[in-house]
Amino acid sequence: MTKDIDEHSPSKKMRSDENLENRREQENGLDSVHSEAEEDNDDVISDTEEIVQEEYVEESDSECEEEDEANEGSVKGVKLNQGELDMSVYNLFRTLKLTWPCLTLDTFPQFDPDQFKSPYALTFVAGSQADRDRENRVYIFKCISHGKKQDQGEENSDDSSSSSEEEEEEKSEEESTAVDQESELDPVAKKAKKSGGTKRKNTMHCKGVKHNGTCNRVRQSALDSSNFVVASWSNKASISLFNVNTILTSLDASKSSYETDARAASQVYNGHKVEGYALDWSTVSPNQAASADVNGNLHVWEVADKGSRIANVSQLKGCKDSIEDIQWSPAEATVLSTCGVDKTVRIWDRRTLTRSMLSVDNAHSSDVNVISWNSYGEPFIVSGSDDHKLKVWDLRKMSSSQGKCSPVAQFDFHKGPITSVQWNPQESTQFAASSSDNTVSVWDLSLERDDLSTSEGGEEDGIPAQLLFLHEGQQTDIKEITWHASVKNLIMSSAADGFHMFIPISLNQNEALLGRDGLLPAHLHISFLESRLGNVSATSKFLQVPTLAWFANYKNPITVDTCLYLFAVSGLFISAFVLLTGRANSILMLFLWIQYHSIVNLGQRWFSFGWESQLLETGFLAIFFVPFLSLEKFPASCSPSKTVIWAYRWLIFRIMIGAGLIKIRGDECWRNLTCMNYHYETQPVPNPISFYLHKSPEWIHKAETLANHFIELIAPWFMLVPYRPCRLFAGLVQIFFQIVLIISGNLSFLNWLTIVPSLCFLDDLFFSRFFSVVKTQAALESQNVKFVGKLDKTSKKTYEVVHALLLILIVYLSFPIVSNLMSSRQLMNSSFDNFRLVNTYGAFGSVTKERTEVIVQGTLSESLSSPNIEWLEYEFKCKPGKLDRKPCLISPYHYRLDWLMWFSAFQNYQHNPWLIHLAAKLLLNDEKTLELMATNPFAEQTPKFIRMQHYRYEYADIGNEGGNWWKRRFIGQYMPPVDLQVLQPIMKQQKWSINPKTPAEKKMFVSKGKSEL
Repeated sequence: MTKDIDEHSPSKKMRSDENLENRREQENGLDSVHSEAEEDNDDVISDTEEIVQEEYVEESDSECEEEDEANEGSVKGVKLNQGELDMSVYNLFRTLKLTWPCLTLDTFPQFDPDQFKSPYALTFVAGSQADRDRENRVYIFKCISHGKKQDQGEENSDDSSSSSEEEEEEKSEEESTAVDQESELDPVAKKAKKSGGTKRKNTMHCKGVKHNGTCNRVRQSALDSSNFVVASWSNKASISLFNVNTILTSLDASKSSYETDARAASQVYNGHKVEGYALDWSTVSPNQAASADVNGNLHVWEVADKGSRIANVSQLKGCKDSIEDIQWSPAEATVLSTCGVDKTVRIWDRRTLTRSMLSVDNAHSSDVNVISWNSYGEPFIVSGSDDHKLKVWDLRKMSSSQGKCSPVAQFDFHKGPITSVQWNPQESTQFAASSSDNTVSVWDLSLERDDLSTSEGGEEDGIPAQLLFLHEGQQTDIKEITWHASVKNLIMSSAADGFHMFIPISLNQNEALLGRDGLLPAHLHISFLESRLGNVSATSKFLQVPTLAWFANYKNPITVDTCLYLFAVSGLFISAFVLLTGRANSILMLFLWIQYHSIVNLGQRWFSFGWESQLLETGFLAIFFVPFLSLEKFPASCSPSKTVIWAYRWLIFRIMIGAGLIKIRGDECWRNLTCMNYHYETQPVPNPISFYLHKSPEWIHKAETLANHFIELIAPWFMLVPYRPCRLFAGLVQIFFQIVLIISGNLSFLNWLTIVPSLCFLDDLFFSRFFSVVKTQAALESQNVKFVGKLDKTSKKTYEVVHALLLILIVYLSFPIVSNLMSSRQLMNSSFDNFRLVNTYGAFGSVTKERTEVIVQGTLSESLSSPNIEWLEYEFKCKPGKLDRKPCLISPYHYRLDWLMWFSAFQNYQHNPWLIHLAAKLLLNDEKTLELMATNPFAEQTPKFIRMQHYRYEYADIGNEGGNWWKRRFIGQYMPPVDLQVLQPIMKQQKWSINPKTPAEKKMFVSKGKSEL
């Protein structure tokens, strides 16, 4: 596959298959690792050159080119069959090539917070498969690796030096390369190089421990922060245990070389009669391990005395064929899962020795090779098989007797057997998989909200919506992958040609939009708010501008970035819990409400839309709609509040009436029934269906406009009629209307959110037809229980007082809302209180009749007067650009940059100063900013100038010869060409920080004054 798969799906998909060789000249494109030789002794092999080949010395660009001429198809040891790696999609990428294959690996957790950021100190264990048994080792590696982006401290130090010093330093680095090569086998020269070498050198330290036979699988366990045990399955039918504390200490670069008192193995478990591959340690009880062999024997055992003694061995029976993989439950100390050649996925309890608790028979059509249990404790297991398929199982649907279960998701994407799977330890919905087709895929189940059980083939061109990232480059079967336990999103993979270590680019918009280096930095905004609010307490500030950032060190940009990240992640986790379990209470909902307030009030233009207020109002009412403390699904003492039900009905009434009135009072096209002639083409982010709806006859567009007026101006009054059929009609009409809007355009999560209050018109009798008799009866019984047992009279009275006060508050705050609705100068999407408890709403009061787009372009030309100047266009995630690009389908997701680009097209850049900042970021090839874009035409080197052009866009004719979706004509220049020197004074005025990378960029800004950085 050579197409850019971003063009085929709203999901963010990336393939690492382009232009690596050209990117080698870019700083930190692909740094190799070099090894540090250590002392030799009888048990610990420290001749690292034996396993880490000399070709992985860091080299200058010129020498890399010479190497490539000698080894065509190889880039620093990475041989490629189907194209080359595109380094623009990696935040970090490293390779390590070994003499002997090490196909099994595991990472050590890190307890030092300073090790979680660049430069990363990655410590991991691997087991070899040498040609001769006596040469096999269990290797412990420590890789000191820098990401593609410099640390702040290095940037500052670089900034303080003169340009001549930088050039001299670069020259000295090139001259030192030959010395590096010659010293690779000389420990003395290495030590000298280590003390006075070049900056940002990636280093790799290694210790090898003798191993009895080939390593089938290695796994580590952290008994505590200072005691680590490694277990290794051997083809000699034994499991060796190694206490590696001393080795880990010796690998620290600041320590002395290895001490000679280590033993080859602390203990050996010989309970199995034949070899096996399945091995895992419990994370709940770290001294507890499970192993299984090719005859189906499953053993559970414990280690004591820091791994020097084995105890409490038990055997679980029930399998007759080879067990291929084991995974312990992340939540229960006695529960584990297995898969194997018998095509089953089983759940075991150590306390029951004779059979498994749950099972899925014929889970796959062939051998089930690997499984992984969701590390967040969610009841999901992912499995991979020889049938090339990945399947996600819900434990709640498994049976103890029937052995039948349908997966909640399945993907038939890979072209070879699945060799490894693992859930992301930092993201509850993501997992990675490897296959013998030489690829590593990353998946995110949250990228599709529909029933995932129907997702087998995927979307256009066979690319599933949940595919997040695809890594290529290893040329022999990839055997194992693992997410690093501490470094976020870092994946390691093993194959016969070595290891790959990589971090895919981030999918988070907040950092690129609001971070300290974002387009509208939040820390500058909060400083501006502080100057407006004056010298008052944090509580007073919170009451005026609700955000928890006031209670942190908000003057520190890094702290503000951390707050934004924590707000988003904690909100995501709690929301996922509520969504997946159907359980919530007032405490959780209050926390979600405050968290979203904290983001919105720092979000500036990116969070300035009406649905932000609507979500906050909906979330506020949800606080009182759920039990106060109980997490039961049907708490007997807490039926839904009638006050909240009517508050939700009042909310949807205001949304619809406000939208209808603003249209009638606004654009004349709503009154002459012509607005729908334009809407599908000119809406902010059209989808593919919008294209075809726009081509409908005019009489259909008039009928659509009439229907819109009926739904927004007449149907809402049925909500107030005290007659059940009227209320049902009103609710169903609104739900149907929102579904139509979802189908016909990408309006963020607005329409999905508007369905929520509409559900309050549908009572239990209506919903009962969609549920079983048992669940319906349970709901009815809970409805009839009135404060018995769990709530005493005082609690009942408190409950009634709280909801009475809520009713009074809503009525009081509704007076200005009603007044606004009756005013001829009606405001839409406005709030009259700081917490946005009751708001005004409306949408499309005016409809643009022509679609204009701002097209961002860059050039590598040094001179604007050059006759050969070539301007290349940037593509955004979803907004129209290339004429043949199919409109995206992303709802309910929201690309905030694309949305604001639509607004900016009918304004000018002077009204949108963030566009100037965007141009500066593009001139520097800023990684975070480029993550918001679909393509970067300047992946190899930074552009010299950026400009923005104004175009008129129209839908192309159906069936046109070029297969285009759009046609366009040039209107004029939107923003003139600018370079960094032109933008420098504006950046200083706005206090926007930029991070120059090349010596030329640094020289330009240093000469203007260091403070401007």
